[in-house]
Amino acid sequence: HLERAERTLCRLASLVLLCSAADGEALDELAGHGTTQSKVVPNGVDVDYFAAGGETLHGGHLFFTGSMDWAPNDNAVTTFLDEMWPEVSRRLPGTPFVVVGRNPSASLRRRHGRDGVQITGTVPDVRPHMRGALGLMVPMRVGGGTRLKILEAFAAGVPVISTAVGIEGIEATPGEHYLRAETAADFAQAAARLTEEPGLAHGLTLAARVLARARYSWTAIGDDLAQAYAERFGGLTSTL
Repeated sequence: HLERAERTLCRLASLVLLCSAADGEALDELAGHGTTQSKVVPNGVDVDYFAAGGETLHGGHLFFTGSMDWAPNDNAVTTFLDEMWPEVSRRLPGTPFVVVGRNPSASLRRRHGRDGVQITGTVPDVRPHMRGALGLMVPMRVGGGTRLKILEAFAAGVPVISTAVGIEGIEATPGEHYLRAETAADFAQAAARLTEEPGLAHGLTLAARVLARARYSWTAIGDDLAQAYAERFGGLTSTL
């Protein structure tokens, strides 16, 4: 019933807004190719907010951010700790891994303080946990949408190591804006590269911040959306 309702509403709508090209492909499959006017309007980030300086609670650490009561996040962190963290920590001994996010499961909380793992639970501000980081780890295997954690890291100037699923919906290039990793060896190698290759982290974060500001800042998204409205409906200005 829901699928039928979505198909009908999409065909009746003058314009359907989507968060990613993958959503557009799903819409075409649902409503029929060429039957719906759509526009990709990606999730965004307040670049200046995340780029701002301030308190730093860690240093030289790896981290993950996200609501830990969302199953894909819990799955990603649990799998990372079970299958990947031993290899990463062997390659980078003494490096902490900080899991930042609300409502971690009891099994995750029990790992706090073991093997360099820190589980924060709810925090008032994620930025102090991001500053000074070696990198954001995004070992996602399931779940759709755009990872706001990646856009936040791009804006904050933090290197990102992600699976292909994790980076879905973001127009970023591996090796230019982030490092791609899928296996334990991949994540360990990518993290080690950030410490062993002078200039790598700087180059990645510089390119990623430029991308975030040009494509995913609220100003850029607002201008793009206003232009889409003007083209579709007429009579609107091109700037929100």
